[in-house]
Amino acid sequence: MKVARADGSTTVSRVIAGIGWVVVHRDAYRIRVLSLSFGVDPPVPYAENPLDAAVEAAWASGITVVAAAGNEGSGRVTSPGDDPYVITVGATDTAGTARRSDDVVPTWSSSEQFGTYSKPDVVAPGVSVVSLRAPGSTIDVTHPEGRVGNTYFRGSGTSMSTALTAGAAAVLIAKHRGATPDDVKGALVDGAAPTAGGARAVDIAGAEDATPRPGWWQHFPVAMDGLGIHLQGGMPWTATGGRPTVGTHLDGRPRDGRPRAGPRPRGRPRGGPT
Repeated sequence: MKVARADGSTTVSRVIAGIGWVVVHRDAYRIRVLSLSFGVDPPVPYAENPLDAAVEAAWASGITVVAAAGNEGSGRVTSPGDDPYVITVGATDTAGTARRSDDVVPTWSSSEQFGTYSKPDVVAPGVSVVSLRAPGSTIDVTHPEGRVGNTYFRGSGTSMSTALTAGAAAVLIAKHRGATPDDVKGALVDGAAPTAGGARAVDIAGAEDATPRPGWWQHFPVAMDGLGIHLQGGMPWTATGGRPTVGTHLDGRPRDGRPRAGPRPRGRPRGGPT
């Protein structure tokens, strides 16, 4: 879903409209993961932020949202990465090795404490990562030194880390079709591997082996009262009184033990979160 120009500029309303389109067309295109490699300085706390409310609406519809923490350093996580529900990703410098024991978090990778929760939730490689090149884009023109041949581009930032983590989430969901976004997040967080600096790095094998914990579930206040889709009491898979109705992590089963195709929000609007 393209919501920005070649120079990366866009508007919050355009991004929210894009997220709304994804929610509405979730079933038609079998969308299970939404990767958001961008961020804006949050003008208000997440509970009052329409961008955070939009990503929570996507989360409630069964889409696992992965968002960048930002590149502002300690104490400044950008929106929608500041939202407590979504999977927020910081960056690591792998030091050119496959060992996580020597990975460090660069000083520019954002982190912040938000009262009862902290961000990012996990970290992933984000320094000098080779990915696809977008010929003619602003970054391609202004930083030709980043080009790797004619097809690829080398870049740094939590945006790169976010894309890698979204891929990890997709791998897990492909094997565990009934997993809710909370299940996926729980597995990725609990299965993350420690780095040299103490941050927890995404580890698919660790997520796959994470032990389900019935006590692991998210019960934060919902932004903007759920945009009118009855999320005031939490996500659709949590029961009245805040008790989870599904197994956590990659269990993906409701209390009666029958497999489920995925969560459906109560009263999802036809127009999406907009």
